[in-house]
Formats: sequence, structure tokens, C-alpha cells
Amino acid sequence: MALPLAILLGIKLPSLMHNAVHGNLPFGNNLIGELTSQIILVSFGIVSVNHTFHHAFPDSEKDPHSPINKSFFSYFITCLHSGVGVIKKAYLGYHGDSKKSRLIFNLSTVIHFLSLPLKIYLWYKFLGLELFISVYLVAFLIFSFTFAHVNYATHIESEDGEIKTINLNDNLWHKFINTIGDGIYFHHNHHINPKLYNPETLEEKECNPIGDALEKISSFS
Repeated sequence: MALPLAILLGIKLPSLMHNAVHGNLPFGNNLIGELTSQIILVSFGIVSVNHTFHHAFPDSEKDPHSPINKSFFSYFITCLHSGVGVIKKAYLGYHGDSKKSRLIFNLSTVIHFLSLPLKIYLWYKFLGLELFISVYLVAFLIFSFTFAHVNYATHIESEDGEIKTINLNDNLWHKFINTIGDGIYFHHNHHINPKLYNPETLEEKECNPIGDALEKISSFS
């Protein structure tokens, strides 16, 4: 019973969070996004900023979680928190590279990382040892692997050096996660139109994903 629940929590809740980032839920995007993001120990604001930059500047030096030129192991270990340098550069570029701006950003970063053990402890106290280990930790590992693998496997460099996104639905793992995770391996479709709750349902129509992402970035300032 614990494993199916952990799989559901580790895939479905982050899918809700991801769709909340894009405003795809019919109501309560900020509230649901904040609640579901707690499973991965990161605030919804951090998730939103990082993922919006990922859509606006995919696989460039401004992409907080591009897998290009990384091994899967190194990407798996670092992808959840690898965007600090990218966001810091953008923050200082907008607010000015001053002592005050650096202090504010660095202090916020330190508080974030210091809060991680506290959040883990709160999950432990809330669930108790047995559920913490059998459900939460398993769900967290399932999410971490799936998040890393989706981005790693669907952002590829072709033989001619072109970096592109692809859709994957060609084996049992992809089909299983696409079913639970609302088409998450249809990553190329998602980059074409992030406003679809399930990108597997993509139909050809005009959309401007980079423009939409840049517009959202401006709303963070």
C-alpha cells in the first residue's frame, strides 16, 4: 500500500505543481502550487522563477536546469538546486550589482538552504518515522529521478550539434509516467504550448511559449 501511494504522491503532486506554475489549473494555482511544492522542499516562488527561465531560455546559459553536456548522475544530483547562479545573475542584472543586492540575494539563498533540514524534520514529525521512510522519502526519490530523467531524456543534442526537445512514449516506463503524470514525457509538446494541462493532447495552433515565459518573468520583478 505504501509504494503505490508514494508513486502517486511523487508523480501526481509535482504534476499539479508544474501545471500551477503555468496557471493551468481551473482555480487556486498559487495555493495549490505552494502546497504541492512542499513535497520537494522548495517554495512555489522558487519553482516558478526557475521553470519560467527554463522555458524562456531553454538549453542556454540562462537555463537553470539544462542537462546538456552533463552525465545523468551529475544532473540527477544537482538539477533541483543548480539554478542559483543563473537566477542570481538575472537578479543582479535587474536590481543592480550592488552590495545591497548581493546581500539580499545571498541571505535569501542561505535561508533557503538552511531551511531544508527543518522542512525534512517537519515532514518526519508530521508523518511519523514509518510513513516518513516508506511514503515521503520514496515519493521524494521517485520525483527526483523522474524530474531529472524527463529533462535529461527529452533535451538532446543531435549529431549536427542542434539542441532540441523531443516527446517520449515508446516504452512501459514512459507510458506509465505519462499516464500518472499527465503526459510529462511529451516534453517537446509542452515547450510548444505550456498552457496545456496534458501536452499529449497538443493540437496544431498558434502559441508563443517564449513570449509567454518572458512576460511571466517580467511579472516577478
